[in-house]
Amino acid sequence: MGVRWSRMSWAEKNELWTRWRHGESLRDIGHALHRATTVVYAAVGAEGGIAPRPRRRSRLALTTTEREELSRQLARGQSLRTISRLLARAPSTVSREVVRNGGRGAYRATTADREAWRRSRSPQPCCLSARLTLRRAVARKLAPAVVTAANLGLASTHLSGRC
Repeated sequence: MGVRWSRMSWAEKNELWTRWRHGESLRDIGHALHRATTVVYAAVGAEGGIAPRPRRRSRLALTTTEREELSRQLARGQSLRTISRLLARAPSTVSREVVRNGGRGAYRATTADREAWRRSRSPQPCCLSARLTLRRAVARKLAPAVVTAANLGLASTHLSGRC
C-alpha cells in the first residue's frame, strides 16, 4: 500500500499524538500510518508540537438524545413550547435549534447533531473580519476615539480588544 495524502481520520490523529508523546520520529509515525512525512509534519506543526485537548460538547448544548426526541415530537406535530417543556429547555433554545437546522419540516436529528459539532470547532473567524457592514459600523464609532487617543499621545493598541 502506498503513501496517502488525504486528511487523517480522528483515529489516525489520536495514534499520531500517542506515538509523538512516546518520542517516535515524524518519519516513523508517517511510515506506521502510511502517510507522507510532510503530512505528519504539517499535523504536528499546526498544533505547535503539543497535542490538542480532546474536543468535548458543552454541558449546555443539546445532546444527541434530546435532538432525537425533538425530531420525534416535531414529526408528531407538537408545538415548540410543548417540546421545550418536555426537554426541560428554554423555548428559545428549541426554536433556535429548529430554525438553525432547516425548520420544522426539514429538521433531522443526526444532521443537526453533526452540524452542531462542526459549528463548535474553534478557532472561528472573527465577527469583524466576516461581516463587512459590522466592520464599517465599528470603524465609524471608533474613529473619534482613535483621533482623541492620538491627540493624547496614547498608543492605539490601548483601544484594541478581541472580536
